[in-house]
Amino acid sequence: MDLLTKLIDVLSSTISQWDVFISCDGDVGYLRDLDETTSAPPESHHAIQSLRTINETFKRLEDNLNRLLSLERSLDRDFSTVRKILLFPPPCSFIWEASLTELFFFIF
Repeated sequence: MDLLTKLIDVLSSTISQWDVFISCDGDVGYLRDLDETTSAPPESHHAIQSLRTINETFKRLEDNLNRLLSLERSLDRDFSTVRKILLFPPPCSFIWEASLTELFFFIF
């Protein structure tokens, strides 16, 4: 769970920094003079294509971040359920006598 939280934090921070970079007043403004016309130098076309590719990659990273956040919420609910069962076992003795592994598979 700690690893998942760290991954979410790093990914969120990275995406936020990209969002600042591409904002209207962000550093991407330094690249606004890139020209997409056919008369522009090839480097300009490559730079524009690279920015588009990077932006598409960040969109995929945002999708992955949303999946990780959903996974984190799901794990929180599941851990909460397991804690409740372990702290307040159900009246059925066969569940309480089961091993933790069996209990885990019984719940899920």
